[in-house]
Amino acid sequence: MPNLKRTMQLWLRQTRQQMDTQQKTSLRPVRLQHLRGYLESLGFEPDIVYSTACDYRSLETLQAILHMYDYRLPVIQHFYDYFGRGEDTATRQLLQQLSPSLTRVWSINQSMAEAFAPLIGTEIPVVGVFHCDVPASYKKHHRDLSADFTAVMLGNIWMPETFFDLQAAWRWLGDQIEGIRPITWYGHERSFQRIQKNQRPIDSSVIQYAGFLPANELEERLREADLAMVLFNREHEPESDYARFALPSRITELASAGLPVFFAAGDNTEPARLAKRAGIGVSAAPADPEHFRQTLLAFAGDTAHRAACGARSRQLAEQEYDISKYRPFLYTTLIQLVQEARRNWLEQKRKGDGTEAVGYDTNDLCSDQR
Repeated sequence: MPNLKRTMQLWLRQTRQQMDTQQKTSLRPVRLQHLRGYLESLGFEPDIVYSTACDYRSLETLQAILHMYDYRLPVIQHFYDYFGRGEDTATRQLLQQLSPSLTRVWSINQSMAEAFAPLIGTEIPVVGVFHCDVPASYKKHHRDLSADFTAVMLGNIWMPETFFDLQAAWRWLGDQIEGIRPITWYGHERSFQRIQKNQRPIDSSVIQYAGFLPANELEERLREADLAMVLFNREHEPESDYARFALPSRITELASAGLPVFFAAGDNTEPARLAKRAGIGVSAAPADPEHFRQTLLAFAGDTAHRAACGARSRQLAEQEYDISKYRPFLYTTLIQLVQEARRNWLEQKRKGDGTEAVGYDTNDLCSDQR
């Protein structure tokens, strides 16, 4: 396609300008049934739907939006997570009902792809969404386990019990390594408040909450660390659909920094599978406290192993998480789907009224003609 990058940049710029106009108006709540009229009043007409629906309610919302636009818009359904909960049967039935209207279906991992392929009726490709600007600098020198050893956590903690599991394990490790520094946790204040609501003592000498940092400063702090922690689930087997299918996006920053990763996760989870597949770290289930802390101590104490995991972590970021490699694929796909949908619309219109649509360029993504 000629001038692919230029064409896509123009289209995205126009979309941003339209959404900026929307943000400058009153951002009052809009009922779903009024959404199309509201967007049209702002001069915004969608070309494509990119959906990350992951439960019954969000799939219902997707169905309602498609109905508003007469099922004319192309749809990419991208599974990041899945929350079936008690509505799992109904959710799967709704997904199956929607499947003929989904132009593309992607999954961020193989487990969700395999779970939903029978409902969609076709194989689901794995398309990762964890992409960032990979910094030029990353960790190359790894220290031995000592009082200067630095461990970090990044992002939200969705299962508070794992926080206290790690707190107990790191306190025990501190008994083995006198004067070891507390784990530094960078994350949203709401996540910290969620931990506080458990009414269990938070020991800041073991895990120290540090809030958010600007991107450049965070990159520097991560490079200075010796070990990254990712808290995911407690049990050996997944306790929920989230634990069964999810993969924390914070792995992008940790891998970009070249950090070895210790996952608090059961074997049958995506983080544990990633640790084994990519060789970026180790995992252990907190439900077995003795094995959990011994695995943590062994990994932290094996400098050569950590260094090898850190190198593979950076390699993973360069190969799979570099956003500059993802953009051409995404741009091309969006353009192709929009052009195909418009050609189909024009063909249906021609057959319906016996006329030709004059002056319509299917290569012009910025055209207002439909």
